[in-house]
Amino acid sequence: MAAGDTVFGDFEVSIKRMPELLDSTEHAIASGKLHSLEISARFHKFFIYLHPFPDGNGRVGRLISNYILARFKQPHLIIKAVDKAAYIEALKLSDKHRDNSILTVYFANLAIERMNKEIEQKKNLTQNFEMNFQPRKRNQQGNLLSYIAQLFLFNFF
Repeated sequence: MAAGDTVFGDFEVSIKRMPELLDSTEHAIASGKLHSLEISARFHKFFIYLHPFPDGNGRVGRLISNYILARFKQPHLIIKAVDKAAYIEALKLSDKHRDNSILTVYFANLAIERMNKEIEQKKNLTQNFEMNFQPRKRNQQGNLLSYIAQLFLFNFF
């Protein structure tokens, strides 16, 4: 079996190694010693290396990696079509050099890019939102009963 120029072993043999990967991932999560991005990237690298299914390993690996991030309340990572070559290169280099940090840094850069984009979106949403609160003049103060009635009338409760 092959993907691009990478040849994988027998998926029936590889799938038998999945419990070990899942156990080590659960242990890493429980220990709290590694950052969520590192756990997610390590899982992804080894999942892709094992290549346990005949097809769809990349999609399933990214889905589970995002599930790991979600367990830490981290935003999920999106690898766009234009970024696919860089993603595959990070996987290959990580495997070639036996260095998990290559894929971890790639994941971290994706996370930073996504967070920056979300910050910009929030800024754009609030840019045109202007609240002009004016303090009440002393002679305009209503009584408490009138205020509560207004809240009920305008369905604030």
